Amino acid sequence: MHRFLSVFCCGLLYLSTFGFSEEPIVMRAGVAKGVITPDNWKELTTVMGVKPSRKDHEIFARVLVLNDGTSRLAIVTYDLNCLDVATPILRKRCRDELKIPPSLLILMGTHNHSAPIQIVPDNFAYGRSLADRIFGLITEAIAEEEGPVRVYSGRGMGDFIRTVGNAPADYDIHLLKVMSGDKTLALLFNHPTHPLQSAQEQIDTGHPGYAVDYLEEKLPASLVLYADACGGNQFPDRGVIMYGTHDQVKQLGQELGEATYRAATGTLSDVTGKINSTLEILSLPLAEPLSLDEARKLAVEKKAPLDIGFVPYPHPDRGTNWIRSLIEHHEKKIPFPKRTTDRVCTDDGFLVRDIGDGREYPCT
Repeated sequence: MHRFLSVFCCGLLYLSTFGFSEEPIVMRAGVAKGVITPDNWKELTTVMGVKPSRKDHEIFARVLVLNDGTSRLAIVTYDLNCLDVATPILRKRCRDELKIPPSLLILMGTHNHSAPIQIVPDNFAYGRSLADRIFGLITEAIAEEEGPVRVYSGRGMGDFIRTVGNAPADYDIHLLKVMSGDKTLALLFNHPTHPLQSAQEQIDTGHPGYAVDYLEEKLPASLVLYADACGGNQFPDRGVIMYGTHDQVKQLGQELGEATYRAATGTLSDVTGKINSTLEILSLPLAEPLSLDEARKLAVEKKAPLDIGFVPYPHPDRGTNWIRSLIEHHEKKIPFPKRTTDRVCTDDGFLVRDIGDGREYPCT
């Protein structure tokens, strides 16, 4: 009798066990890690819309591959806010060259604000190089697979979080631990919060990167991976929103590392079993659009220029792209979408009709 390992990813990693199998499961696992700090980091725009002037910490991508003998799951984390440009490239290459379908390729960021952002056109070349770099790390992890391994899940508490708005705080730390005999081969964990950063103008990892550093010292033979959980309205409990001193960032990282280590060495559930993962795009209904008169009034109110088309981040008028899109639909009599799946992508509040480059996976 064996369990099935089910993975659901939506900003967090959720693990559950179900079902039965008469076939013995021999799980194998491989890991890889690499620096993804670009050589030209001073020339690229960060998440905060500025060019960095110093580098406090390298940024990394990390890969954990699990193989149950039938399916191979690749979990990738990276010290970035998002991946974007690299995502459709990796989905296609992993499917075609490594036989890993998109549903078994789990791409998760740390929500790091102190790194290049992938939605700036001047950063697109870096995004394409990231796809090559991460693909190489996935290939390396596959080559390093060993087994049998056991997979465990657990949880802990990290109560160093505050919320904004009228909502209770979620303090949960969820983790996945992969053991090869008595050796911890990999430890994947998350926490639902924005990162604490020390400044806007540097390359750094935020406090999660320092939590990983702490855990790598405690588990020197292990790959430690962090992925941000769903914490859109949650922030660290010190400094101003998202910002503190460098010492506060490192201290918070250590506290997160300590809480995770306690959970990882506590009571865990064995979830070793066949892998099952589903990737699904949900189709949500859309409200009726504003009228043309309302859109024009809003453009005046927001001082939205109407003759610049759609502009990318960090252009100051990017936040009014949706108003220009709304007016264009009315004036050109373009049918409005009824559901989110009627269009291929979103960008700051409006749906994009077509990216225009012929990619197989249009959404990132």
